[in-house]
Formats: sequence, structure tokens, C-alpha cells
Amino acid sequence: MSNIHSDHVSEAALADDIADSPALARVRSFPEIVNDDFHNALVNTRSFEGPVSNEEEYDKVQDTSKTPPSSSSPSPVLEKESSHIPAPPAHPAKHGFFSKHLKAKRYVVIKKLFTSVLIMGTLMLAFFSIYWGAFYKRLSYLDRIELWVINYDNAEDAVLGSAFVSAATEYAAATKSIRVVEHNASEYNDIGRLESMIVGERIWGLFVISSNATTLLRSALEDPTSSVSMEYNASTTVRFMYSQARDQLAMGYVATFVYELAANASTVIATQIFHDVAAGNISSAGLSEIAASAPHVLAAPVAVGFDNLRPFDNPIATATTQVGLIFIVITSFFQFNFFQPVHMLIAQDLKRTHLILYRVFSSWIAYFFLSLFYSLVSLAFQIDFTRAFGRAGFVVFWIFNWLGMMAVGTLLENLALFCIATYPPMLGFGLIFIVISNIASAFYSIPLQNVFYRYGYGYPIKNLADATRTILFDTRNVMGRNAGVLLAWIAFDISVMPLTMMYFNWQMGRRARAAAAAAAAAKAGGGK
Repeated sequence: MSNIHSDHVSEAALADDIADSPALARVRSFPEIVNDDFHNALVNTRSFEGPVSNEEEYDKVQDTSKTPPSSSSPSPVLEKESSHIPAPPAHPAKHGFFSKHLKAKRYVVIKKLFTSVLIMGTLMLAFFSIYWGAFYKRLSYLDRIELWVINYDNAEDAVLGSAFVSAATEYAAATKSIRVVEHNASEYNDIGRLESMIVGERIWGLFVISSNATTLLRSALEDPTSSVSMEYNASTTVRFMYSQARDQLAMGYVATFVYELAANASTVIATQIFHDVAAGNISSAGLSEIAASAPHVLAAPVAVGFDNLRPFDNPIATATTQVGLIFIVITSFFQFNFFQPVHMLIAQDLKRTHLILYRVFSSWIAYFFLSLFYSLVSLAFQIDFTRAFGRAGFVVFWIFNWLGMMAVGTLLENLALFCIATYPPMLGFGLIFIVISNIASAFYSIPLQNVFYRYGYGYPIKNLADATRTILFDTRNVMGRNAGVLLAWIAFDISVMPLTMMYFNWQMGRRARAAAAAAAAAKAGGGK
């Protein structure tokens, strides 16, 4: 009996020692692996082979806790514990693309690929055609350009003015391109008025024949050795006035036409003057004397000089009036991407009206500073802003860029919300459409395009481009209309935004409910 009693005492003492042992403390530190059942089984164990000392039993338990049981004799406690640990998910089997196991899925994938290509191809044909169409048969529209001729050399005995008018109109009719039309000099005897008409874009260009053109020519022919003959400058007889900054590309066509017309007219008139001198129809010193002393008078009795009233004289301005406008559209779109995560932080806490006002005003504030940074780029590269508004030109430039960003940016924000809620892949093509439809009518003169592009008169980028040209080159000033169009777009975008946000929230709610229902169904099916 005494031996048995001593065995029970030693077991109880051993249990206490194990409960406080460092080994068990280490085991307790892994609750995800060892639970209370394992702990109780370890403390209350009574299966020891024969009477042993507390130290021996303690060492045995420590060795057991450190050494995992062999596979041949698993511990019942560990078996019970392992039943609570879920098995890792099995990886799906991998197959070749043409495996029979993927037949149904392969059909769906191929169908979706071809559908996506078809959608993208259709959109490319539709949207890209807008830009390509801006150049289509461009030269065939040159007959919409009308150049005026004002002949102030209209005395009864004058020959040079009428000869030039005849040569110019005949050449224009033969080329069937740019038209040349003579207008009565008595109705337009104010050169300043004519210059204003050119700058105001009522006239593309104007030939002005000097009132003393014939007189100077006769003086040079009558006395080839005089200072008049020696200093005879044919380019003063006819001047061509134009405004290059109206559209530097279109004026390139005009300039080429005028150069060719002037060369043709000079040849025709030189031949006519030569025959008149030879026939004695024009009083002169004689062909031999003229040829010896002043051959240039016979060779080129008339030439066309150019007066560029508004030169496009800063190549850097091309970035501002053309490609920079694309950057404005893209930067306005980036504002949506950058600030959308910020808006989501507070969107759930605001009333609908406050949320709409918050989105509108936060975007306007962002565009205010973004337009400033955009404008500073042009200022850094020394673009002259003083031609139309003096030192205030830069501020006017900044304000119009701000209006342009608000008009385009709010439109893009509505478009982004609609596309994300309806079909997210359409967002990229939506941006392309906004860019192309704006620049196709803004970069080039609408009169030299198909009538389809007259929509540009009501588009934001076209009006921003016109205002920019006015600020930089003092061209036709219709900035009141430009600002009105931009403000109208801003008002339209704001009025549409509540509807767009309601549609977006409704669609997102539908998707969330559908996803939750699908997850619940999958969970219920998995439970069965």
C-alpha cells in the first residue's frame, strides 16, 4: 500500500510540475496548433510504466513534448486536434489549351476575344474616321477661300492695274482653286478698314494695287538712267495683305497660290509691256536703251510684296494652340483618376446634394491650380502674352485654360462614371472620342473642311483654341462668344452630373447585391 500511495503522490506532484514547466509554456504559445484538450491530457496523464521518480517522469514528458510521435503510433490527442484543422485547398488540374476538358471554356474565351476585337475595330473605324475625315479632300475646299483685289491704279490711261487684275483672275479660274475677286476701289478707299477686315477674318487675303503703279513704270521706261528707273521696285506695285496667325497651315496653301499667281502675272505682264514698248504703245526710250540701263524694268515690271498683318512668329506657340490642347483634355481626365479615391473617403458620409456640390467645387478648385501650372509652362518658354491685353495677357490666358479644363473635365467625369457603371472597357475609347472630336475641328479651319465639322463652333476646345490665338497674336476677338460656349458646357455638365451619379450608384448597388447573392449561394452549396 505504501508503494501505491507513494506512486500517486509522485504522479500528482509531477502533474503540478508539468503544469508550471517551461516546456508547457512553449506549447501554450501555439494556440492554433495545441488546444485545451491537449493541455488537459498532458497534465492529467496517469499512464506511466512502474514507479519512477519525479525527475525521470518529468524528463520523459519533456522529451515527448519536443519529439513528435511516430507515424506508427499516433497520439489520440493529436488525432483529435488534427480533425479540427481544415485541409489545404487542392490546386485545379492544369490542361493544354486544346484539351477536351476545356472545350466549353475554350469556346467562351474565343467568342469573347472575337467579340472584343469586333467592338474595338468598330469603335476605331468610327472614331478615327472623324480625324482622318478632317483632311479628306482638303484641297477641294480651297475654292471656299476668296482673295480680294482692290485696284487703285484705275486712271483712264493706266495699264498696270488692269493687266494684273486680268492676269490674276484668269489664273485663278484656270486653277479652279482659290478664287480671286475684284472689288470696287471707290467702296474700299480706307486701307485701315481693309486691314481690320483681314484681321477680323472677313477676308482671307487682299491684293492692293498701288495708285501710282503705271506712273512709276512709265517714268522708268521713259528715262532708264534716272533714279526712278534705277530704284524701281516692282514689289511696291502690288501688295498682298494677310493674317498668318489666323491659321498658319491654311495660309501656307494661300501663300503658295499667291507666289504662283504672282510669277504667272509677272510673266504675262512683262510680255505685254515688252510688246507695247516695241510697238510704241507706251512712250519709252527704246528697247535697247532700257535693256542696257534698266533691264529689270522690262523683265519684271510687276511683283507682289507681302504684308503679314498677324505673323505666326513664335514656333513654341504651336504647342499652345494645338498639341497643348490635347494635354488639357488628358490632364482633365487624370484629375478624375487621382481624386476618385479621395472622393470615396467621404462620399458615404455626405448627403446627395452635398456630395454633388462637393464633387463639383473640388474639381473646380483642382482645375484652377492645374490650369495655372499648364499656363506657367508657356510662360517659362517665353511666349509673348502682351500683344492683345498687355501685361494682363497671362491672367486672361490662365482664366480661359481654367474654363476649358472645367468644361472638358466635368464632361469626362460624367463620361467616366457612366462607362464604369455600364461597361468599364469603354472608358478608354470614350476619352479617345472626346479628344478626336475636339481636335479635328479645332486644329484646322472649319471652312476648309466638310460641313460635318461645323459642330466644332460649339465645342469647348475649338473655342479655347480661338481664344488662345486672340491672346497670343491679337487675331479676331470673339472671346465673349468663346467664354459663353465654355460656360454653357460647364452648366450642361453640372446639370447632368446628378443623373450620372444616381445611375452610377444604382448600377454599383445592383452589382454589389448580385455579388453578395452569388457568394451566399456558393457558400450554401459548399455547405451541402
